[in-house]
Amino acid sequence: MNDGIAADPAVRTPTAAPSRRFLLVRRTAAAGAALLVAAAAALAWGEWRGWPWLAGWSEGWLSGRLGRELRWRPPEAPSGSAPGWRLSLIGPLRLQAADLAVADPAGAAAARPPAPEGLPAGWTLHARDLDLRLRWRDLLAWRRGEPLRIEQVGIGRIAARLQREADGRANWLLERAADAPARPRPAVQIGTLWLREGRVAIDDRPLALQADAMFSLDDRGVKLRSGGRWRQQPLSLALETGSPLPWIAAGAAAPVGFALSLEAGATLLRAQGRVRDLLGLRGLDTGFTLSGPSLARVGEPLGLTLPTTASFRAQGRILREPAEASPWRLQLAQARIGRSELSGDFVLDTAAARPQLGGTLRGRALWLADLGPAIGVPAQAAERQAAASDGRILPDRRFDLPSLDRMDAALTVSLDRLELGEAFARPIAPLQARLRLQHAVLSIDELAARVGSGGQITGSIGLDARGAQARWTTALRATGVPLEDWLRQTRASGAGPWISGRLSGDLLMKGQGRSTAELLASADGRLRLGITQGRMSQLALEAAGIDVAQALGLLLVGDRGLPLRCAVADLQVRDGTATPRVMLVDTPDSLVVVDGALSLATEQLMLRARVRPHDFSPLSLRTPIDVRGTLARPKVSLDTRGLVQRLLPSALLALVTPAAALLPLLDPGDGGSDAGCRDLALRLSAASDRRGAGR
Repeated sequence: MNDGIAADPAVRTPTAAPSRRFLLVRRTAAAGAALLVAAAAALAWGEWRGWPWLAGWSEGWLSGRLGRELRWRPPEAPSGSAPGWRLSLIGPLRLQAADLAVADPAGAAAARPPAPEGLPAGWTLHARDLDLRLRWRDLLAWRRGEPLRIEQVGIGRIAARLQREADGRANWLLERAADAPARPRPAVQIGTLWLREGRVAIDDRPLALQADAMFSLDDRGVKLRSGGRWRQQPLSLALETGSPLPWIAAGAAAPVGFALSLEAGATLLRAQGRVRDLLGLRGLDTGFTLSGPSLARVGEPLGLTLPTTASFRAQGRILREPAEASPWRLQLAQARIGRSELSGDFVLDTAAARPQLGGTLRGRALWLADLGPAIGVPAQAAERQAAASDGRILPDRRFDLPSLDRMDAALTVSLDRLELGEAFARPIAPLQARLRLQHAVLSIDELAARVGSGGQITGSIGLDARGAQARWTTALRATGVPLEDWLRQTRASGAGPWISGRLSGDLLMKGQGRSTAELLASADGRLRLGITQGRMSQLALEAAGIDVAQALGLLLVGDRGLPLRCAVADLQVRDGTATPRVMLVDTPDSLVVVDGALSLATEQLMLRARVRPHDFSPLSLRTPIDVRGTLARPKVSLDTRGLVQRLLPSALLALVTPAAALLPLLDPGDGGSDAGCRDLALRLSAASDRRGAGR
């Protein structure tokens, strides 16, 4: 046996290697456990402290994303002061901050008072007592593309100052690189939302708006009250809504109810309905009532061109689809403007480069006087009297020409009747037209109106406001207008109209200026009128001719209508002065011829009417009648020289015998004829042409 042979030292025991591996594993496990304990301790320490060291990092990161300073401290706190900030990462993610302040962007204009208390100049927003909670699984789901669900957003108080300059710069707008793609608004769902108190000071130069608003909100709704001034007029606003949570969730299908009351100066708007997107005003369906001193005051802040009118009250419905860039739809159930009653359906497209208004304007009645302010005529009687106190009646208030370039429009006008004023017994009924506004060129064409039984008025009117002065063109034609139906001719019971017959004619006119008075003062054109199948009061004719005997006789036995053998007027208008080429009325009794001039520039009247009898009259002065003065104060007088030429011989003969005094007043007449009237019209026209050529 080899008991004495020694063991081989190269041969190891089988337990050596496993023992060392165990030690390595144990040491690794111990190190991992130590790291876990350290991490847990650090996490516990961070949770206990609220992770204050992340506040500074988040300030820098958020400031870079927003392009302006953001801090978790009050605006007036010194730099480096400790933020009232606490973050919890265990369980639901929760952020609590005593303050959040957001500064104005770089280059913003100097702050203008007033500002909410505690918000110094240079800062846009200061929020206090923020509380934000969300779950980690909701955050992970949002990373996968699902809507971001936030369990709670709570704010104790907000103070903000919103300021916009005339050039469009606003302190609430975030800067974005020109090449940065537009990102859709993220879908957000909030479980609980509340704001106990908010105050916002607004100074908007483009809207001429200065306001101070107080508001609060929670899951049940929003309440807002605001006061201030808009375009130098007092402003008051009250808004109450249902829960605002659907508005925050992008693409929400559920609309939210609201009630709005807005008073700006004398304009009052009340609306009640539902809207899906409050800020974008999309998915809107609301009824409204609107009243105010003029439609133009409503259009100004909206960038719309609406006419200056008398006071109005309107009610209807406003609709807008939820889709982006959807047009506005207005169903105007009723609008009372002065005495006018209008309605209509309109579509306003604000997504185009220029706002586009289309639709149909209907009306039971439109009084022309209610649109008088659009051409400078004061709406109130006292203002009209004051405007005429200087002896002028043509409106000289300048047009707002730039307003015609704010939008384009294409409207169909359909009126049951157009009331022209107190001088007319019957309205124009009905009236159809097309109204177009294209790059500051306004046109009313395809005009077709019926007057009385069988009368028609057609034509077009245009106003080009592209230059410093507006250019006006008019082309109107009247056919068969019955004067006895159209003109108001008040007479004693049983007496016929002063004048009757079918009026036809045409008006071609153009001018330029910045007011109605300037347009007429520069007018060039022609007005031609004629009456067929007509009759004229013999009493009016004899009175015009100062035929005392026949006028007295008619007063005793009654007036009668004389047939008009011809009645024509042809007026030439040059540089605002209207001169009759021909203006005459001929009956079997007398011929009346009018000449002279009417200046639309100075409103001076320089007209003379001569009456030539066709029959015998025993007591006739037959002297010309002069119409002088102005349109506001016309003065009618007898030509004293012609009157003396008749009365002086009569007075001298009266010295011989009283009966002889009547001899100069006897008028044998000229026994006129139809052919004589037509020949005279031709002679007068030719003479006028010669005078015009001589000038």
